[in-house]
Amino acid sequence: MALSSTESHENRAATLLHAGCGVDSAQAAEQATSSPLTEQDPWSSSIELLDRFERFGNVADLQRAITVLEELRSTPVWNDQNCTGLGTLGAALLFRFNHLGNLSDLEDAISMLKDAVDLAARGQHDQLTLGNSLKARFDHLGELTDLADAISALGDAVDLTPHGHPDKPTCLSNLGSCLEARFRRLGEQSDMDEALSMFKDAIDLTPHDDPRKSGCLTNLGCFFLSRFEHLEELSDLEHAISTCRNAFELVPHGCPQKPKYLSNLGNSLFTRFEHFGELTDLEDAYSRYKDAVDLTPSDHPEKIVHLNNLGHALLARFQRLGDLTDLEDAVSTYRNVVDLVPRGHPDKHMYLNHLGSCCYARFDRLGVLTDLEDSVSAFRDAVDLVSQSHPRKSKYLVNLGITLNARFERFGELADLEEAKAAQRDAIALE
Repeated sequence: MALSSTESHENRAATLLHAGCGVDSAQAAEQATSSPLTEQDPWSSSIELLDRFERFGNVADLQRAITVLEELRSTPVWNDQNCTGLGTLGAALLFRFNHLGNLSDLEDAISMLKDAVDLAARGQHDQLTLGNSLKARFDHLGELTDLADAISALGDAVDLTPHGHPDKPTCLSNLGSCLEARFRRLGEQSDMDEALSMFKDAIDLTPHDDPRKSGCLTNLGCFFLSRFEHLEELSDLEHAISTCRNAFELVPHGCPQKPKYLSNLGNSLFTRFEHFGELTDLEDAYSRYKDAVDLTPSDHPEKIVHLNNLGHALLARFQRLGDLTDLEDAVSTYRNVVDLVPRGHPDKHMYLNHLGSCCYARFDRLGVLTDLEDSVSAFRDAVDLVSQSHPRKSKYLVNLGITLNARFERFGELADLEEAKAAQRDAIALE
């Protein structure tokens, strides 16, 4: 019996930050390790640390920025810049949530950003960061009220940002992402149409030589891929590939964000492989994912995403060609992912399910009992990490039931059979 698949482009896609790209790799390394900070000005130091974190992904920079800002809260200086401080600290906590998955960081970020908006003078547009934080909470918890509030806040950000302002394209693109998310949840065509309009406007308003142009293009490419997966119009898939390819070609040599563009292009190619089965697309996707992994430092938070993508390609190539080396590499890759992901990470359950699938595939091929035990353990942990209302709960239960049934057939333990039946019943009840 085949394991239940939980894969989609949404699970594989790397989140793109709208950071500028303009230094070569030597400059990047030098800046990341030796760029001096303004010790006399904690505000400037915190901003510089956050900017450096966005560019190079060193979590130590993020942690230090948060420490500086939290220490400032107890000083008179904070009172003079309360709105700015709340907004900056809220944004920093949102970064930390996105990379480490601690829900308390997200809640604190939303609270601070709401306070910052309330304190802001009329005409300021902190709604951009309040909207992004609400979208992050929707992604984590699935509450539609958060998504509605995010759309409202980002709509205000678009309206309050004058035409010609450099932040206008980012506001439009982020609003488009929220509208696309609501389409995926509710299926309203108007949301999809409006999202496309926002993405196109963001591209049109961004000069060709602006380093953010590639970010706007890759967001549009991901939109086309998402629409293809819902409506299955082949033209959307081709648009996704060509747009993501154009975005990647605009990324300058040495840009720290390059692995994200590689992964997004790889996702579109992998989807075309899944649809048509052309091995050249699989090989091309694998090459993009491998490059993304190789270009990402081992301690970078995005390393997990790129390794996960590579694991997909390796498993798919094993299933297509039967080369056991690909399966061995897939298992090793997913073990690496699970080891790198803290237990509180919002996607930990997904990575455990991937590991369980690979271990079970190797057990099915070689009959090694430790692989069967590892698959049962991984699926059981995945089930335990998600709530009853989680959309993937039933799929994880199905997978757990399959592996428990296989263990019963091997050893004859009735407890395994009973647990397998219970898992399958629970899965059916959740459908």
